Amino acid sequence: YLNFLYGNYEVQNKLLTKNSWFDEKDYSFNNLNLLRKNWFAILTTFIFGLFIFNWLETLMSKVQIKRARKKYKELNEPFGVVIKDGLLKFHVVDIRKDFKEDFYRSFSK
Repeated sequence: YLNFLYGNYEVQNKLLTKNSWFDEKDYSFNNLNLLRKNWFAILTTFIFGLFIFNWLETLMSKVQIKRARKKYKELNEPFGVVIKDGLLKFHVVDIRKDFKEDFYRSFSK
């Protein structure tokens, strides 16, 4: 059973309109929870949007990237690892290079 607890009414109606196979008896709306969620979302967005949290996130990001780059050097800079602001990808065993070589080998034949 699908019971909407959070979200807005327009999104719920759109979901139900696009998915007409839902049986109306299998779901319910609770507008009280929607209101609570919206106030909770507004409050948490405000609190976590404060300067101290932005500063803390920036600091922790720099620490993590510095640590990741150190480990990257220790592992002799493996092909499948990408470290940049906003993206950390740690596929030390990355077989894309092998696939690429096999493709070009078979393509050249």
